[in-house]
Amino acid sequence: MFNIEPYLDKIQRICKDLGVRELTLFGSALTDDFHVDSDLDFFVELNDSPKGLRRYLALNLELEKLLNRPVDLVMPNAVRNEVLLQRMRQKVRNCYAA
Repeated sequence: MFNIEPYLDKIQRICKDLGVRELTLFGSALTDDFHVDSDLDFFVELNDSPKGLRRYLALNLELEKLLNRPVDLVMPNAVRNEVLLQRMRQKVRNCYAA
């Protein structure tokens, strides 16, 4: 399991600076399946802005630098399979909410 707690203050600052509405950790990071080579999976919702893609990419880069591992950002509205989305949301850890 990955301990996100030591990073939360910096994550929250990054999210605020980049106009993130919500950032939620999910996946193997919250289970015993997490290992040293695992990536981190986050649901992300951005505030409305014409520069959404730029902010999305900047968020991904900043999180990877901070957490020193690959990060996957998933926008919940992009997941078309409702069953898969529900399974992904079974165990989550909210990291930021505006």
